[in-house]
Amino acid sequence: MFKDLVTSARSYRKYDQAQGIEEATLRGFVDIARIANSGTNLQPFKYKIIGAQPMVDQLFAITKWGGRYKNYTGPAPGEQPAGYIVICCDNDVRKASTAEMDTGIVAEVLVLAAADAGYGSCMIGNFARDKCRELLQLKDNIEPMLVVAFGRPNDTIVLDELEAGGSTDYYRDDKGVHHVPKRKLEDILL
Repeated sequence: MFKDLVTSARSYRKYDQAQGIEEATLRGFVDIARIANSGTNLQPFKYKIIGAQPMVDQLFAITKWGGRYKNYTGPAPGEQPAGYIVICCDNDVRKASTAEMDTGIVAEVLVLAAADAGYGSCMIGNFARDKCRELLQLKDNIEPMLVVAFGRPNDTIVLDELEAGGSTDYYRDDKGVHHVPKRKLEDILL
């Protein structure tokens, strides 16, 4: 059952934008993430929830999507996320070099919480940090680490078994199905 949840927690790039997401739902995801593991238990994160217009569109405008796709600027109008959570690090709390690791931990918890609730998500590391800081009116000690997009998925994603030596580049086929090559278990065990 947990493997099914992990399998469903893909990086969606198409959403049914007509179906919104309540800020209370996003807040619930943060409530789950805040209890996740944290290196030396510093818990250096603050979260900014974006679930209303015009902020949703403004944040979308400073993100870059699908780095392995050629000539792709992100979801088309009508297919964009309904909301976001921006994971931020409070540098006054951050005293160790675990913030990057912790970012991955809480991001995955957010994604799994969303999948469990029937939402899709996408972690976005490629965004204009200075513009994000300005848009969200973050204090100098608060550093945006990762943007996580949420919405009702409107995308078909297939996991493909990767042959040894094959490319891990994801792609869309001629029917628009998003394919994600995954290495086989026997190829990753040492």
